[in-house]
Amino acid sequence: MKPRKYIVVVLTLCLSGVSLAAPPARAPNITLLYTTAETSTSVEVVWNTSAASDSLLQYSTSNPVPAQAAQVYVPAQVTTHEIPLAGLTPGTVYFYRVTSCAKKGCATATGSFETSPSCPDVVPPVSGNWQKENTPNVSGATELNNELLGVGAASANDVWAVGWSQDPNGPQYVKRTLIQHFNGSTWDIVSSPNPRGDTLSQLHSVSAVSANDAWAVGSSHNGTLPSRTLIQHWDGAQWSIVSSPSPDKQFNELRGVAAISANDVWAVGFRGGTKTETPIETFILHWNGSAWSQVASPSIAGGANQLFGITAIATNDIWAVGSVGGAPLAMHWNGSTWNVVTVEVGSGLSTEKLNAVSGKAANDVWAVGDGKGIFTNQTFATIMHWDGTHWSEKVCRAASASNPPDGYEGGGPDAYFTGVSAAAVNDVWAVGVHGSGPMILHWDGDAWTAVTHPRAFPNAAVFRAVATASGGSAWGVGLEIEVSPSSAVSAERTLIDKYTP
Repeated sequence: MKPRKYIVVVLTLCLSGVSLAAPPARAPNITLLYTTAETSTSVEVVWNTSAASDSLLQYSTSNPVPAQAAQVYVPAQVTTHEIPLAGLTPGTVYFYRVTSCAKKGCATATGSFETSPSCPDVVPPVSGNWQKENTPNVSGATELNNELLGVGAASANDVWAVGWSQDPNGPQYVKRTLIQHFNGSTWDIVSSPNPRGDTLSQLHSVSAVSANDAWAVGSSHNGTLPSRTLIQHWDGAQWSIVSSPSPDKQFNELRGVAAISANDVWAVGFRGGTKTETPIETFILHWNGSAWSQVASPSIAGGANQLFGITAIATNDIWAVGSVGGAPLAMHWNGSTWNVVTVEVGSGLSTEKLNAVSGKAANDVWAVGDGKGIFTNQTFATIMHWDGTHWSEKVCRAASASNPPDGYEGGGPDAYFTGVSAAAVNDVWAVGVHGSGPMILHWDGDAWTAVTHPRAFPNAAVFRAVATASGGSAWGVGLEIEVSPSSAVSAERTLIDKYTP
């Protein structure tokens, strides 16, 4: 069927890079226009109309879209219009125009999208494999919850994992710090202190300089505000609490740590709750070899500023990531000051946050996290990349029957990334959760691919962090919940998977 002739009237409305044209007074009104399911060669254009009408989509690499541009026409009278496009050119910006007509008139709207770069048709699998480690748990008269939140490696035979466990001698709500160590053959629980009088103490991140110099950070409180920063140090013989600033009257939280040398260590998190214009502010501490002190860091008014991860490439090249008011937040240390670096919310997302960051070069840094779809509450896993100039969404991944391409790394609904670790520019691991199970992806310098890992259904498992060491080994840590045949759920148990190349 040939499309009927259209009358186009322009109005002013912008939505995520989309300009809408106004219909005549009684024509159908285009209320929504966006693209989704973007890959290197395909996309789906979606829009809504206030009245049932037909659908015409024209698209081109030229702007404005010429009258003779390629087009797709659907005569069905609908209010939700969905037109998929295939056979597009990878890494290309396209412009499009949609038009919908009903008996009383027509409406039109324009927009643009960019296809992702092409991925190799075949990506060689990683040479090694992931195996589940035997890990200890704090136990008592009954099963206790144990969870690992962070992992760091001084070497392949010297790895630390930190988190929390329930107190075997206290009420169930009491949380105590949990530290485990890998000596090259086994994982063992290492005694760690807790602030006196506090009932909720946990460690979120750990970083090691050497066998006798490691740092772990988190927070602690006694069940009421304020929460206080908690920093512990390993001197080769024992863990001890090191005094650290907690300046705010409500929240003082540390989420990430990066140890560069014995006298150069950074910790990031957030503080606040007592101000109205900026209720939660970024919070950064520095160790100079003798004391921890707060370092000035910017915060954006109007939303909660939170830092969750940090990576140090050099003493004057450090990144911290998190979120602010529903948008991803990235900050950079240039040797003298911390500055906010713009990160746009990923395509197809309404909100996004970055949970972890890692890099091996000034122009090669990775950040991972998650975001909410524009028109769904489902969570999508996301990966961002810094190329030395700007942060961009990384959507290139190999496709297969079991690993279909999509617009979000590791993606698909109900997925999120919690950790990333770069061993080299062509050897990066990202971990997280997809549904009720863990998720592992690997970057080989060309593409991200999902990697097989151990999981015994119907147990639920979650990865919280990942670390790499010399020689190519890697560790993912988190928790596992065993489910018995009778559907009874046991306590949370520590989970550590190891990759051996």
